[in-house]
Amino acid sequence: MKASEVIKRYAAGERNFRCVNLTSQSFKNQDLSGADFSEADIRGTNFTLAKLRGTNFSGAKAGLPNPSKIALAMVLILIAAFSGVTLGLASISATSLLTPETIEQYGMLPIVVIAILWVLFSIITIRQGLETSIGFVGVGGVCAVSIAVAQSGTASEVWYGAVAGAGPILSLVVLAAVVATTLAMAGVGAIAAIVAVVVIFTVTPALTSPNTMAVNVAVAMVIAIALLPTYIAWQALAENHRYISLGRIAITLAATGGTSFRHADLTNANFTRAILKNTNLEANLTCTCFDQAKKLHLARVGGTYLNNSDVRQLLITRKARQKNLNRLNLRGVNLAGANLADVNFTGTDLSEANLQNANLFRAKLVQVQLDKTDLTGANLTAAIIEDWGINNDTKLHGVRCEYVFMREPTRDDPNPYRKPDNWEEKFKDSEFSDFITPILKTLDLYHNQGVNSRAIAIAYRQLVENNPEADLQIVAMELRGNNKDKFLLRLETSQATGHSELSKEYFDNYNQLKSLPTDHLLLLLAEKDNQISRLEKMIGTAISPCPSEIVAPVNQQQNKLVFLMIGARDAEQGFPSVMAQIWLEDVKLLASCQGNLPLETEIIQLYQRWQKIYRYQSLASRQLKRPKDNLTDISPRQLHQLSQDLQRHFNTWLNCEGFRKIADTLRQKLNESDSIRMIIQTENIELQRLPWHLWNFFDSYRQAEVAWSSQSGVSTTKSIFSRNKVRILAIMGNSEGIDLEKDREVLEKLPNAEIEFLVEPQRTQLNQHLWNEQGWDILCFSGHSETIVNGSTGVINLNQTEQLTLEELRNALAKAIECGLHLAIFNSCDGLGLARQLADLPIPQVVFMREPVPDVVAQEFLKNFLQAFSGGKSLYLAVREAREKLQGMEKDFLYASWLPVIYQNSAEIPKTWQDFIRASHS
Repeated sequence: MKASEVIKRYAAGERNFRCVNLTSQSFKNQDLSGADFSEADIRGTNFTLAKLRGTNFSGAKAGLPNPSKIALAMVLILIAAFSGVTLGLASISATSLLTPETIEQYGMLPIVVIAILWVLFSIITIRQGLETSIGFVGVGGVCAVSIAVAQSGTASEVWYGAVAGAGPILSLVVLAAVVATTLAMAGVGAIAAIVAVVVIFTVTPALTSPNTMAVNVAVAMVIAIALLPTYIAWQALAENHRYISLGRIAITLAATGGTSFRHADLTNANFTRAILKNTNLEANLTCTCFDQAKKLHLARVGGTYLNNSDVRQLLITRKARQKNLNRLNLRGVNLAGANLADVNFTGTDLSEANLQNANLFRAKLVQVQLDKTDLTGANLTAAIIEDWGINNDTKLHGVRCEYVFMREPTRDDPNPYRKPDNWEEKFKDSEFSDFITPILKTLDLYHNQGVNSRAIAIAYRQLVENNPEADLQIVAMELRGNNKDKFLLRLETSQATGHSELSKEYFDNYNQLKSLPTDHLLLLLAEKDNQISRLEKMIGTAISPCPSEIVAPVNQQQNKLVFLMIGARDAEQGFPSVMAQIWLEDVKLLASCQGNLPLETEIIQLYQRWQKIYRYQSLASRQLKRPKDNLTDISPRQLHQLSQDLQRHFNTWLNCEGFRKIADTLRQKLNESDSIRMIIQTENIELQRLPWHLWNFFDSYRQAEVAWSSQSGVSTTKSIFSRNKVRILAIMGNSEGIDLEKDREVLEKLPNAEIEFLVEPQRTQLNQHLWNEQGWDILCFSGHSETIVNGSTGVINLNQTEQLTLEELRNALAKAIECGLHLAIFNSCDGLGLARQLADLPIPQVVFMREPVPDVVAQEFLKNFLQAFSGGKSLYLAVREAREKLQGMEKDFLYASWLPVIYQNSAEIPKTWQDFIRASHS
């Protein structure tokens, strides 16, 4: 098949090119990633600079095409003939020194020097290598012969003696290269032809001599010397270090005209069982598979990890038990599934390597580099991991490990620091990843002099505010030192964060703050938010705890906060990074654990089907536009069946192996009587849409409610006011088809509230009220709304003619938040986009409806929520109570109790109704 045809089919989407004949075709600079060339004939094919990521060459036949073999063989024969002539002339020159006339004129010195030269050259070549023998014997010998003859001969005789001395050496070197190239190209069978040519062209010059002795000696020299270049060539291709240069030259020559992958990108390419003789593999070989590849030692591999014969053998056989592979450059090797038990990798660079499911039992991984290495499913039981170089990009998902040793035992320190420390204890499934991963992602701020809790709290907050992209979160605080007078603050960071720069910035600020007078620090604390005050108290408690701050008994009701942080979605692994933190009173970290969630597209699809049918119901909702889908054959029974399937799949998903440890930890650390705020931190909109209240965890924990949050909460500095009533800005939007008077009646009955109503206001009027310098505590919108642009944008119908997004009120809303706006209630339809836009500002809390809400359901929820909230219940429990009361309406309004949702800024604490009634705002 022609290259143009392959390129055309590949561009059309075809990837299967199995068993095709691509001999001598050119794909230079082409992108053929993911194509299947298994069992194809690619001899002489040019893939120079091609992009071949993930391309399958298993069983392919690479190397020299027949025309190239013939041409190269002809060149080798010509070179062999030249060497034969040189050897023949050298033989005649040497034997001429044995004539009676020559001996009488010059004596035996020339022939003795030549004989010694040849013998020394052969011995040194075998024992020390070709380069050494040429350097020390060849040059010295030629000089010696020249000097000896020059003492009594003419210029022609000097030349004659030099040829006699140096000719066999030159011929031997050239013949060794020719034989090695022939072996690399065509194997042992072709050597006979080369030897025949040498013999012919060696003996022919001698036959022209009238001296019978010259003929006899020439033939004897050929027989004696022909064996040496054959031995050298064999050893060169066997990678004997004495002849390594000759071997490389021979392989380079033999690969000329063969398959070329020079400078190609072969990342994750597959050469399983491929024949790679006479192939140029000087390419990007990151994670390239050479399992059972054939004749790889005859490929041109300069500058790659294939240069090492031990590495090649390891990649081909996948076995290296008990071998010493220390200090090697194995960057990017593919050893997936390899048996590497007891292998010594001390100081080895395994960065970017594929070690999936590899057996590293008892492997010595001391100071090994594992940057971006994939250890998924690998067995690390009993491995020694002293000073190993893992980082955030090292993949440890599913690592199998019962225990590891943190140190290499020595005579002076025989304790290998086993983990777990109890020698009878073993890591359970996925526990090793949980144990080692926090070490990778944490910024450790170690305070060894004069610990000042106030300075730490302020410096930490400044670091968070100055580096929002770092996603800084406290995961641990520890007292250190013999006298417990040192302090370690451990922060989790995002993967791309530079820890060195963050540490320098923090300690520059901390040391400056520590030197300030106490009253200055107190003033700075007063300017910060409540979270910093809690952090200062928490650090002070950790440094100097007092009895009154000891944790209450487990059977006593406590306020607990649960963060469930779900990282980015991976197309293959789902959500590989899930972390849970349990806090007491938002101050003391009680527990932290990690897990993962698999990809579960069926849950998303079930919710989308449920959502489509739910939205098509003919209900008087606070949604102006009906869905355009022309659905038929829908019924409450179908919706009910979908909801049951969704709930069942959702709980099965959260009961998976990767998440079970988190669920078990929550149940161990939380009491059923605790008041619990659970915050799901994720940027994934599909997870934000899911009805998390369906998790059966909430069946047991009746005082718990769930909210979602963006990944990193940001607190804003708020103005200080003095007032004794809750200020509420109530926006009554477009009331077409709905009754908003019920909402107004509920708001008017609230105790200790100062309410200003805006009925179908103009945009300028709303903007002006949001900029009010006195500020607002609560914003309540009633009317029509919807979410557009893939869930990222919310739209409210302000009046009969005007519709706008919250982005169009961004500056006014930001000002309102600075002036104390703490809670926004959107008693309207499909409010996810509204909450997501407010989260960017950021606002502390939003209560909204995830789907279109029937008018009477919206009225009932607002009444029940505000009664519970103003009556003293926390925001979370007030929402849960009001949401669950809606179940009584579900005979007529299906799944009404699924609708209310909380958004929570994780850097803020929800206020109670009494918190809004204050003498001062702090």
